[in-house]
Amino acid sequence: MVDIEVQNGKSSVKYFVGRFFYYIGSLLTTQKNDISGFEGKDYANVKPILAVWIRSSLPDSFLVKSDTNAEIEYNEDSKFVQLLAELLRGFIKIVVISAGTDWRQENNEAIECISQIFEIR
Repeated sequence: MVDIEVQNGKSSVKYFVGRFFYYIGSLLTTQKNDISGFEGKDYANVKPILAVWIRSSLPDSFLVKSDTNAEIEYNEDSKFVQLLAELLRGFIKIVVISAGTDWRQENNEAIECISQIFEIR
């Protein structure tokens, strides 16, 4: 499941991160009984999440990527544990990008592309 949003608010980073994770939770729960999701308790068909948030009102340019990570700390020989870790890795991917007023000084294709879309000058 892919979600792309443009965020214009100038709220705090902590507020932004909280809102972000709240929204990811809703992306997971809205899959239940949805035509493109799963029915009942068929949780094996929950789809991974890619959430892209574009910040267009900040002075600085940046690109932050995050995803779920899984490290086996005990019993790495178990096939079940190996599969569990494999399925957890990257299940939720997050990209936050901002093309600020300094975008011309950046050497990043994604920031340059976003700048062109929103005509940041």
